Amino acid sequence: MPLYERVLLLIIYTCLTSLIVVFSLCLGYAMIHFTLFGSFR
Repeated sequence: MPLYERVLLLIIYTCLTSLIVVFSLCLGYAMIHFTLFGSFR
């Protein structure tokens, strides 16, 4: 495997990982938010 392909895969993997992390953080924040607002009612 050439070096540039490895670098490209690494960049894609990093972008996907960061997207997944951001998505889970937003999901967790939304769940906590809805839980808090549900308990306020």
